[in-house]
Amino acid sequence: MKKCICGKTENLEKHHIKPKSEGGQDDRANLLWLCHDCHKFVHRKGSFNKNLQRLKIKYNNIIK
Repeated sequence: MKKCICGKTENLEKHHIKPKSEGGQDDRANLLWLCHDCHKFVHRKGSFNKNLQRLKIKYNNIIK
């Protein structure tokens, strides 16, 4: 089952870890499923990695 790191399972959006514009692929290793709110947070002003780290800490999850 697809699940956002916050625990939501509905209305999920694909997020590319390495953007397609930088050669990222649509394979499982390069995708995260995020709810709209988490996806918006990750893309807000600032670094993607820094914002993703904040989400991981907030929800105490590990994304591989």
